[in-house]
Amino acid sequence: MTASLKYIVVWVLLASVLVLQVDAQTACKSKVEGYILRLKGALQNFIPDPGSDAARDQYLQSLRQINPGLYDKVRRLSLEAKEKMDEDASWLACFQQEFLNIQPSDKDENMILWSSHLFKRFVTLDYISPEFERGIGVHVDINQGAADLGKSTEAYSFAGRLLLSYTFSKERTGTGGTVRLMGGISTYYYDSEFNFFANPRVEYRIKDLGNKLTTFGNLKVIIDGNFGETWIAGAGIGVELHNFGVQVLYQRQGEVKNSHLLVGLFYRFLK
Repeated sequence: MTASLKYIVVWVLLASVLVLQVDAQTACKSKVEGYILRLKGALQNFIPDPGSDAARDQYLQSLRQINPGLYDKVRRLSLEAKEKMDEDASWLACFQQEFLNIQPSDKDENMILWSSHLFKRFVTLDYISPEFERGIGVHVDINQGAADLGKSTEAYSFAGRLLLSYTFSKERTGTGGTVRLMGGISTYYYDSEFNFFANPRVEYRIKDLGNKLTTFGNLKVIIDGNFGETWIAGAGIGVELHNFGVQVLYQRQGEVKNSHLLVGLFYRFLK
């Protein structure tokens, strides 16, 4: 494969991943946009968050006396959120992903704090992470970087993979998992040709990115192995924005003991 054709393949794969991400974001936004607009409208004139549950409850009690219509509206919106979460396990993840993107304003942070308190008071929600949703998925990634970085043998490195995955979760909502097992095929470009491997992988969610109301993704550790005529194995870290993200991998190659430092994009097709 010539160098020019190789770069064309890489950029076609990258464009395909970006198109899939745009489609997923559009579907997620349409699911929660109306609710978020109504919630932000109701919270628009709430006082600045007083910083404690006792002070927040005191304000809600005064609101109940001064403006019972608004008090009832935010109560019903909180109960509606619970109903939507019960009906659709992905609703909360979409809500958290899109809250800051829909009609953004300098009051968003204050509305996030108030929303969290309202949900806690009217619905008694226990926080459950929306990340690492339980079930089957398909993972696709493309990566570019360097082999033997900083050595006289330094060369271009490219890798791609297609993996079937299963994410485990003990939560009744099916979210909040920590471990994902994956397996499939990978390809690495070196010695002027593409080489194919069997590719097992394990991912572990370290932490969510965001807060309890508006997480927008997670940080995860990656353990990755590739086995064929030789082996390539190592570890890395990834930032996963629900079904799209960026990963950095450092790997060693058997026999000649080459190293690969790769930065890549991935997309996850969910069930």
